[in-house]
Amino acid sequence: MSAAVSSEQLGRYGFVVPKRVGNAVQRNLIKRRMRSACLELMALKPGLDVVLRAEKPALDIAYQQLVDEISDGLSVLGGKLK
Repeated sequence: MSAAVSSEQLGRYGFVVPKRVGNAVQRNLIKRRMRSACLELMALKPGLDVVLRAEKPALDIAYQQLVDEISDGLSVLGGKLK
């Protein structure tokens, strides 16, 4: 996960899911789950451009755990960018 301060008021999110994670169906599933998690968390860190990179374990974790992991990462990154 990496982030930069955005020139926009709202945060923007990008997702990277390499081919080694799985086939196209699995990669798209991970992207949909990450997109949904980020929509829930958008209000926490407005004004950040964030790039999330998924690895194979992202297929095996529960949705709530994914949300918690992204939230923790945003908290750490937000603290570093201040």
